[in-house]
Amino acid sequence: MNNYIEYMNNISVDADLHEKIIKKATQKSKPLKRNFTLFRYAGIAACALILIACVWIVPVLLKPEPFYVGLPVENFSLAELHNPNGAEADSILFFRVSDFFSYNTSHIAFVRVIGTEQATVQNRPRRTDEIQTSTLQILSTVWSKNAELPETISVMQYKYGGCCADEPTNLLRKGGVYLLPLAYWENDGTWYINGTHAVLFEVDDTGRVWSHSPFEDFSSFDGKDASELVKVITKMTSDKNFPAAAAKQQ
Repeated sequence: MNNYIEYMNNISVDADLHEKIIKKATQKSKPLKRNFTLFRYAGIAACALILIACVWIVPVLLKPEPFYVGLPVENFSLAELHNPNGAEADSILFFRVSDFFSYNTSHIAFVRVIGTEQATVQNRPRRTDEIQTSTLQILSTVWSKNAELPETISVMQYKYGGCCADEPTNLLRKGGVYLLPLAYWENDGTWYINGTHAVLFEVDDTGRVWSHSPFEDFSSFDGKDASELVKVITKMTSDKNFPAAAAKQQ
């Protein structure tokens, strides 16, 4: 800086201009004033936004996906239904989960209904019954007694309910997801649902199950995630004493 001033003093310039140049060159610059308060509040605001995001987003990310998702379900009991033709007598009554393995049940599986057909059959003299045949896609097998299930099967059900066709029924619904105990009858090559009137575990549109059963061993699962029911069945069938116990129920 001294060399610069000495140089300026030696050159011929206007006196006023010379003085202004020297003054500007020797003037100390003012330090920049930083607004630390603004930065501090901005940092607090950013932390607050991150905390809010964690409270809302993290639980969603950690929440497990539903086991399966079906249709909206009404929580009714099949025990409230009555068929004037007495078709309930053709259905097997289950009282507890272990009954799933009775009456020649060969598979317990999650299924999705991909189609239904209605028909009328003459089963006995002076008795006509309405039936429904449903085509099922096998989603997963929870338990199998022998061979694997085909990718799709057809099952038949009697139509339960009142005469107005607007009461809740146990009929499988197209698009619905169910956990069913299935039996195969080789004499007619037909698949059946065991215990259709007493128990029909249906999975709703949030992944929860509804038994439609008046019996506590089934209704205790109502409103719970379908995986909870699978855990119980898996634990039951993993017991070393299970094969013998199941055989006694046949």
